[in-house]
This record gives sequence, structure tokens and C-alpha cells, in this order.
Amino acid sequence: MAHLRTLVGPNQGATLALDRDKSVLGRAKECHIQLESAAGRVTMDGGSGGKHENTVSRKHAVITRDQGQYYIEDGDGKGAKSRNGTFVNGARVPFPERVPLKDKDVIKICDVELQFECDDSDSSSTIDAAISHDDSSQFLAGPAEKLQRLLEFSNRLSHTLDLEPLLPVVVESLLQLFKQADRVFLILVDETSGELDPRIVRSRRSEEEPRPRFSASIVRKCLAHVQALLSNNVAEQFPTSDSVAGLSLRSVMCAPLWTQQGKAFGVLLVDSTNKKRKFTQEDLALLMGVASQASIALTNARFHRDALARERLNRDLALAREVARSFLPAQLPQVGGYEFFARNESALAVGGDYYDFVPLGGNRLGILLGDVTGKGVAAALVMARFSAQACACLRAEAELTDAVAALNGLMQPLALADRFMTLAALTLDADSHTVTMVNAGHPEPLVLRRATGAVESANADSVIGVPLGVIDDYEYEAHQITLQPGDNLIVFSDGVTEALDKNGRQFGIKRLRQQMEQAVASPRELGERILRAVEQHAAGCSQFDDITLVCLGRTG
Repeated sequence: MAHLRTLVGPNQGATLALDRDKSVLGRAKECHIQLESAAGRVTMDGGSGGKHENTVSRKHAVITRDQGQYYIEDGDGKGAKSRNGTFVNGARVPFPERVPLKDKDVIKICDVELQFECDDSDSSSTIDAAISHDDSSQFLAGPAEKLQRLLEFSNRLSHTLDLEPLLPVVVESLLQLFKQADRVFLILVDETSGELDPRIVRSRRSEEEPRPRFSASIVRKCLAHVQALLSNNVAEQFPTSDSVAGLSLRSVMCAPLWTQQGKAFGVLLVDSTNKKRKFTQEDLALLMGVASQASIALTNARFHRDALARERLNRDLALAREVARSFLPAQLPQVGGYEFFARNESALAVGGDYYDFVPLGGNRLGILLGDVTGKGVAAALVMARFSAQACACLRAEAELTDAVAALNGLMQPLALADRFMTLAALTLDADSHTVTMVNAGHPEPLVLRRATGAVESANADSVIGVPLGVIDDYEYEAHQITLQPGDNLIVFSDGVTEALDKNGRQFGIKRLRQQMEQAVASPRELGERILRAVEQHAAGCSQFDDITLVCLGRTG
């Protein structure tokens, strides 16, 4: 139904219905729409006029409805024109002609401005056509039916926590609630890219669109303001939108889906291309109510999905931790005249530190301690591959340098993934009490001499090579020391010396040496003392890196 909205004049903002075939505008009491100048009022059917000079004629203009089209003419419609004229969009209405009115035309009568508003320019704009039995039964759900549908919708949402089955339920319920809708979209914002992802689309059309388009401009605006929007003039309100152009949309509603923190993560979009099926403010309020319930249900479903994902991840990490542990020695070696201690503590569920004891025959023992760059699952996978290869190389090569060179070659493909490994490789000859070492970029092992209480580097600086996987065909050098009765040798990863306190200070090599100097003890007591000192240093902080420590000592 058409009406006039007061833009300038008394009762600004008031709407005056054009519900007759002929509506007379003027200051006379018998006029259907009574007008006065801006100092007076605009009223319907015989309202009070006020006591002041009025420039509006007694019967100033006439608006007629003819087969659904509205026209305006100046004067009383019986041959008498107005005193000051009638204007439409700034142009004077010629007397005695009548001018057709279009939606949003502005009518000026003296100092009163009225906007003509009409849902349609044809017969479908009349109230009879809008409320006809055929149209209402086909396109409009009544209040009782809407309430029933809303209750059914709420009930269905409460019966599932699975996200994927929940999405179609929301969309199909909207098709039932809004029978004037041609299409319904449930659009989510991609959590990684931020792109709009139309997850579920339903249409009443017989032929579904292969790639259904929607008004991205309206969706973006709805998301930005977390507000429901209603547009019955999409092309005019979004004239520069490429997504709107060509869609022939007449009416669109869009309501946000939001988290408990008030952040929008998607929208419900309902649109219509039919002139007879425009949405109302009441529809928008109903859509917002649906969106509110859907937001809660979808947020709960997301929490449930994420909780299940975390549970699966935790199970996988627990399994990975067990597998990673299986690559470490199950027990300490038994070598006459020597004692051993070893400990590995990952910063994450799994780590990239590695140690092993490899019996070599002839009262000889191989000792390996490596550190893959980084930590976590990726480092653990590299370590797992390396552990099997290390034992084979150590047993296959007579010389320790050759074994380390072979391992370096095996690590070359992994260097492409920016992964390399530091390694301290030792062989203990229990008969000669000598330890031969090859260092591939690893922290220098330390020796505590029982006789003097001094702590020495077990490596010569000149024989520290590059990490494995950095330089192909690198020639590593070996260094040898002799252990006296009571001497202890420790090999460690940089997680020991680089452990941080609350002020960001590292434990450091100096503190490590001090702990060794203060302990004339067995390998176990020495190892536990060092680890306890590192723990106290880093108290209150999360573990910075994987920590691995191996101690061996000649009994005294």
C-alpha cells in the first residue's frame, strides 16, 4: 500500500496512508489529507488546523489511484488550480495535467515536503493484492505457524552437537519460517583466510544454481557491525556492488551469527527476487531470533568439535610420545668398571633430542647424543628416522669418523626441509679406558677429574665439525681422552645450558661447571644434581627446549 511520509513540516516522520482511489490534499477540513504550512500541522480527515496564516490552498492537490498506478494533479480536481502550485522532485506539476508518481518521489506543497512511498508501481502494490488468499497462503506464514516452526527449530537444535548435521537444520528451518524466500544461505567466515564460505544453500527453484551468488556487500556489512540488515531496495542501497549487479534481488535479510564474545563468525542470508515477496521488520526480528539460537547452537557445536579434535590430538601425541620413547634405551648398559646415568625430558609432548647406547663388541660401547633443530612432532620424526640409521652406521664402520660421515650423508635430504642435527658420537673402550669422540656441531662434553676436582672440556676446539645435514662429504675428525678412576664424563644437549629463568637468563656453561666442581659423586648423583639445578633455575617458567643428559663414570 502506498503512503506519504512527512519530510519537512509539522509531524515530521509521520506516514499518511493513500488508501483511497482519490485522496485530496489541502487545508480544508473535508480534505482526506489536511495540510498546513510548516508552522502548522499535517493531519488526516478533519483534524484541527491551527490559527495562523496558511499558504496552502483549501484543496491544493489530488492524488488518484488508477489500476495500481498513482498520479498527482494540482488543484481541487474540478477545474480550480492551487494558489502556489504543486511540485514533484522540484518540477512544477502543470495544470490541469496529472503526473505519475514513483517510489521515493518528493512532493512539495508550499513549505511542506512529503515523500511518496510505494512497494510497487503496479496492481500488486494494493492492499488487496498483498493480502489476497492465494498470495498469503503460498508465501506468508501466519504468527501461529511461525511460533510452531520456531519451537520446532529450537527443539531440533538442542538434539545435536555435531556441527555438520546442524547446518542444514538451520537453513531448512528458515525456508519453512519464511515462505516468501527464494533462497536461504548459511555463510561462515573461513577461520584461516577470512573468506566467505557459503556452507549450505537451499533454493525453491526447480533448477539449482551450480555456483549460487549472493550479496557479499550486505554480508560484509552485517559481519562488520554484527547487526541484522533488511534491504528492499538492494540495487539502490548498494549501487557499486558487483555481487549485487545482475542478481535481480528485490528483498534481502541478513542476520549475523556471533560468539559469546560478540564476534561474528557467519551470517544467515534470506533473499527474494519476486516483487510480491518482500520482507518486513517483523521478519527481520524473527530472523534475528533464529540467528540468536543458531549462534548458541553452532558455538556449542564448534566447542564440541574443537574438544574432540584436541582429544584426538592428545591421543595422537600420547602415542607419539610412547613411540619416541621406544627409540630410547630401555635400560642403562652394563659395562665392567663403569656406571651410567641418562635422562631425557621433552619440552613438548614429543621432542627432537636423542640418545642411545650401542654395544660394539670387544668390551666397546657406542654412545650417541643428538639434537634435531626445533622441537615437537617434526623434530621427533627426524629423530625417529635417524635412530635406526645411527645404530647401523656405528656397527658397520670400523672408524667412528666414517660412521658419522655416513650419517651426515643420510641427513642431506632432510636439510632441504631446513632440518639438521647436532651430534656427539663417542666410543668407550673399557679395556683401555679411552673415549674416542666425534663432534658434529654439538655442545662440548665435559670431564670431571676426580683427582683434582677440575672440570675440563673433553673436546679439542679444532675437532668440532659442522652439524649433520649441512655440508655434504664433510670430513669429521676424532679426539681421544683417557678416563682415570673416579672420573665422570657428561654429554648434554643445549636444553641444559640454555634453560631460561624468569628474567630470561640462561643457565649457562658456567653454572654447569660449578655444579660439577661441587660434586665428587657417582654418575647418577652428578646427573641428578645438574638436573635439579636446572629445574631450580627455570622455576616458574615453561621448559624452553628439550633436555637430555648422559653421564658415564669410571668406578674408583
